Amino acid sequence: MTKEAAEALLKVQTALKQHGFGLKVFDVYRPVTAVKNFKEWALSTDEDPEIKARFYPNINKNELLNGYISTKSTHSRGSTVD
Repeated sequence: MTKEAAEALLKVQTALKQHGFGLKVFDVYRPVTAVKNFKEWALSTDEDPEIKARFYPNINKNELLNGYISTKSTHSRGSTVD
């Protein structure tokens, strides 16, 4: 994560803590190779019914590239947080 992004999150965390809340970070830095692998997976015809039911039950896997999975991700710059 970039220093600027980390400092911004710290400010938010500090403000939230005063109200009894806090941040929960799921995803920050994502290597370009991981983004490429996500894309390849989304375009593949292999599909596990259990994985689909749990993570994307209402959409076809090949449609995940339409707003759910990006072919280029700002996570690779270290300044995007989920």
